[in-house]
Order: sequence, then C-alpha cells, then structure tokens
Amino acid sequence: MKVDGVFSGGGVKALAFIGALEELEDQGYTFSRVAGTSAGAILASLNAAGYTAQELKDKLKSLSFEKLVDVPLTDRLLPFMKWLLLYYRLGLYKGNRLESTIEKWLEEKGIRTFADLPHNSLKIICSDLTIGRIVVLPDDLKRVYGIDPATFSVAKAVRMSSGLPYFFIPVKIHGKKGKSVIVDGGVLSN
Repeated sequence: MKVDGVFSGGGVKALAFIGALEELEDQGYTFSRVAGTSAGAILASLNAAGYTAQELKDKLKSLSFEKLVDVPLTDRLLPFMKWLLLYYRLGLYKGNRLESTIEKWLEEKGIRTFADLPHNSLKIICSDLTIGRIVVLPDDLKRVYGIDPATFSVAKAVRMSSGLPYFFIPVKIHGKKGKSVIVDGGVLSN
C-alpha cells in the first residue's frame, strides 16, 4: 500500500525513524511521497531515492562524527580560534562532509538533482532567515530564488535543511532578491 511520510528533525531521533520504516515495509507499506526537515530530510531523501530500511541501517552503521563534520585546520592548530571564527562564520563546521556523504549515497541510486526523482516525491523543508519564512524545496526554488529545481542538487537541499545553527555554517543562496541565509528547517518548522 502506498502512503505519504513526513520526517521531523531531532538528530538521534532519526534512528527511530529507520525502525518505523522497517516495520512499515514489513507490513507492506511503501512511500509514494516523503517530506523531511533536518535529520528527517536526510532520511526522506534517501527513502525517495529508493533506499530500504535495511540499507539505511547499513549506511548509518558506517558513519561516525568525524565523517560528517569538517574540522577546520585552525581548530586543530589553534583551538581557541574556533570561538572567534564562530562569530564571523556563524557556525563551527562547513557541512561539506555531510553534503558529500549524502551526495555519494544518492548517486549510488542514480539521484543527483530533483529532476532525477519522480515528480513531487520529495519535499525538503528549510528556514530562510533573510526573509523569515519556511522554504519548501524544490517547490520554492523557482518562485522565491529564480533557480531551476531540475538542476538543483538534492544533497545541497538536505545540507541546507540540516544546517543546525552555530554548528554548521549557514548556506547562502543568491536569488531574485539578493543573498538569502538558509539554515535548519527545524528552526521555523519541526
């Protein structure tokens, strides 16, 4: 039976979602459309790409904190500098490793951009601090930013939605009305 799924954020709570996915799969349910914010965006994107609960478990077993965060050289050489840089960068880590990990996993299923997914099968929720509103990707890409959703990276959208403030540096998008600062979807909607 086909159903829709919505995955909220909450970091470690994402592990519970995998158990729920597994039970739903065992009961014969599959998702035709999924949406997610923050950690839920990670699971929603991988589910939309075709990953099963067991495949997700296997992927997450291989993860470690070090594989998801890119610690700047300055943090290792001059640890006190990270607090100064936090002020200027608005985050401790760039989020590049998180994005590249998600990108690699999506590419294993043939997914790079929203055009590679079935129409309306995935919605990623982000918070645009510049305009002070929730942004739904890919829907708002064209209307709000003038960006073609067919060319926009799903991994980038997941990175944007998972951009926990002050932990990850916010993603900046240049759109119709200038630069927008995008952070974790859970900031405005979880």
